[in-house]
Amino acid sequence: MSEIRKVIILNGAGRSGTTYVSRLLFRHPDVYTLTNFHSKYPQFPVIMTLLGLFSLKMGLKGKLSLKPSEAYNFWNYWLNGLDSNVSRDESVYRILRTCLSRIGNLQGKEVFYFKITGNSRREVFDRLFGINNYSLVYIERDPVNVIKSQMNLTWGWKTRLEEFRNLSNIERIIFYLNRYKSSFNSRYDSLISEYKIFTIEELALDDTLFLELCNYCG
Repeated sequence: MSEIRKVIILNGAGRSGTTYVSRLLFRHPDVYTLTNFHSKYPQFPVIMTLLGLFSLKMGLKGKLSLKPSEAYNFWNYWLNGLDSNVSRDESVYRILRTCLSRIGNLQGKEVFYFKITGNSRREVFDRLFGINNYSLVYIERDPVNVIKSQMNLTWGWKTRLEEFRNLSNIERIIFYLNRYKSSFNSRYDSLISEYKIFTIEELALDDTLFLELCNYCG
């Protein structure tokens, strides 16, 4: 079984455009990622990969269509979440590396990408892939638009909507501003030897930048 040749992590604040970029890269013929199938049944990665390939070949729509996924259910199942404070035996990382390689082998691909919003969780991925053994692509967006979008979706308050409604507009803005600052600052804490920074506005308008991103990932 061949190993993963290259790992690319898409990272950015929530609502910064990482999902948009992930969906575009999903069409790249030389890369693979975790999908909605892996997130739904993370304990069956091989079967879910094969079902995903079948869905893609048959052009299935709706709930049976294949899409890239942030796949937190997958990470939760294999790593008990992405919290760097969780104690994990090295064998857990070794098994997961083998699992991710197998997913790529089934598709004949060796370049693995995935997206993670918010803090980069560098400590976890250093142990999983090796220090400086992966590339980081950070997606930026105008912070005003990020904060407005998060506020409109009551991001982070889904289980506390009544409490959110009782906040003043200033309190809401301060909350989301601090949330954005935390994500932004973590980027500089997590920058590794190989990284790229793109703004979603520039990617949407400049084809050459998107081509640069594709070449970087391929």
